[in-house]
Amino acid sequence: MLKREFVYAIRIDLEKDTIVQSDRLSLNIEVPILFIAGGVLLLIARFPSIPAPSWLNDDNRTK
Repeated sequence: MLKREFVYAIRIDLEKDTIVQSDRLSLNIEVPILFIAGGVLLLIARFPSIPAPSWLNDDNRTK
């Protein structure tokens, strides 16, 4: 599973480099797209159906 995710990450990175370097996507368009995508991912991470990590709970912290 990890191997497949690594291959997808490399593939996405290579595709991004070819699009930007070939001037099919300018930097003025790429940066806002990345910020919007990051914001959407942050909103998805706040959904109640996604549990918080155990290290984030106050019950597990020592005082």
